[in-house]
Amino acid sequence: MYHKIKFLLKDTILYGTFSVISRLMSFILTPIYSNYLSTSQFDFLIFILSFTTFLSVVYSIGMEGAYLRFFNHNDEKISKNAFSIGYFSINIVSFLFTITIIYFSDYLTEISSYSDIPNSRTLIILAALIPFVDVLSYIPFNYLRSKRQIIKLSSIRMIAISSSLICHVIFLSKFNMQAEGAIYSQIIANSLTFLILIPIIIKNIDFTFDKKIFKDMFKFAIPTIPAGLSAIILQVSDRPILKFLTNSELDITTYQVNYRLGIPMLIFVSVFDFAWQPFFIKYYKDEDAKNVFGRVLTYYTFISALIMLTLIFFVENFIKIPFSNGTLINSLYWTGINIIPIIVLAYFFYGLYINFSAGIIIAKKTYTSSVSLLLAVIINVLLNFILVPIYGYLGAAYSICIAYFVSMITMYLFSKKYYRIKYEWFRIFIIIIPAFIIYFTHNYIINFEFNEYLKIAIKIILLILFILLLFIFKFFNKEEINHLKKLFNLN
Repeated sequence: MYHKIKFLLKDTILYGTFSVISRLMSFILTPIYSNYLSTSQFDFLIFILSFTTFLSVVYSIGMEGAYLRFFNHNDEKISKNAFSIGYFSINIVSFLFTITIIYFSDYLTEISSYSDIPNSRTLIILAALIPFVDVLSYIPFNYLRSKRQIIKLSSIRMIAISSSLICHVIFLSKFNMQAEGAIYSQIIANSLTFLILIPIIIKNIDFTFDKKIFKDMFKFAIPTIPAGLSAIILQVSDRPILKFLTNSELDITTYQVNYRLGIPMLIFVSVFDFAWQPFFIKYYKDEDAKNVFGRVLTYYTFISALIMLTLIFFVENFIKIPFSNGTLINSLYWTGINIIPIIVLAYFFYGLYINFSAGIIIAKKTYTSSVSLLLAVIINVLLNFILVPIYGYLGAAYSICIAYFVSMITMYLFSKKYYRIKYEWFRIFIIIIPAFIIYFTHNYIINFEFNEYLKIAIKIILLILFILLLFIFKFFNKEEINHLKKLFNLN
């Protein structure tokens, strides 16, 4: 068991190391946006980025996941055929949709409610090019992912993000190009990524056509499209609803800035997801697979608790770091810091959803993910209309958290039906209870008038106490303690 989990852990750490570095560079965009974009331009840019994320799902038509599922380590011909089918399918669909968006750009500008933004039609056309260029890299990236060429894959992503960051700094801080500069930066970064991946594309393109593989891939892919679209709607629907229900641009931007501060937790969930699917596809036929997958959920919960507590404890110190002529996050938006614990909890539920999705992917029952996420979308929209008028943007945060919880529960029920994994629920609760104890202890103690250095010391002590509580509650078994001793050379 442990050698397999070590395999997953190694991939997660490798993905994570590069992803954290890359995401930290990307994370710098939040203070850049908050300091160099006007409130209206920031709002418009978030709308544009949400629009492009939505298009990316449409353009990929589920072929990204289908290629990963049908990649065959033992048959290069099948793998090349799957690569070509996925790649050409995405290219054709993305080209047709991009032409359609450009043709109807006037109409899209009128209905977007952002027609008063300068050059809004041009910006929407440019925004359509972001996912058009981006999806050209999806299948090549999944080829590297399937071959476990993690360093190469991550390095290419770092180059792309670095180029995007450099362009953002130049276009926004030097030339004050506002949202237009951010869009150009992303197009340049995506184009550079595609150019780097051209040798991989040429290597794997096969012009022979296997009708059976084509049929099987589309049968797997098509049901995932509603799920992908629902996932995007779930992530972005709160913004337009918040805009509709409140007249305060400041509240909307405050919500968006602080929502993005939950990115460290999202990084971990995304990195885990990247390593998780190739892992369970490789091992699901093994005799001990269900026990191994259950143990993975336990460790996911443990690491998540550490990240969540650390983020919640220290985010206030982070946002007050000096930056430019003020602080890392503009002080105008500090009032929204209370949504961060809710957002990171939502991301934790999303990670549980990803854990539970293993069963339905193994069983090829991909339509169930659409049902799960569509239900979550409906609940999210309804709760936003109920809670936002009462609690403002805090109500939007509660809505997304509850929606992710619902998607997680429904995915668990579906997965259990098709592929029952032996989860260690008792051990998971041993993690959750001390985490809540430490969290509420922090909230109580931190209200006292201590100086900043003492507060930081208290936070560090609380994190250490969380680990000690796990030992007191006997979370770690003898085998795990021995592995920990070997890891830290304590034997």
